[in-house]
Amino acid sequence: MATFRRISGICRQGVLLLDDVLTSGRTLLACRDALQDAGVNRLYYAVVAR
Repeated sequence: MATFRRISGICRQGVLLLDDVLTSGRTLLACRDALQDAGVNRLYYAVVAR
C-alpha cells in the first residue's frame, strides 16, 4: 500500500526526485506514480547511494 498522496497545485514544469539510498527502487517508483498522477510533466531522478 502506497503512503503517498496527491498534491494539488504542484509545479507542472519539472520536479527533481532525490532518494538517499536506492535498494529495491519501490519508493522511487511510488513517488513517480504519485507525481505523474498529480500532473508533473517532467520528472528527474537522482540517487545518492546504492
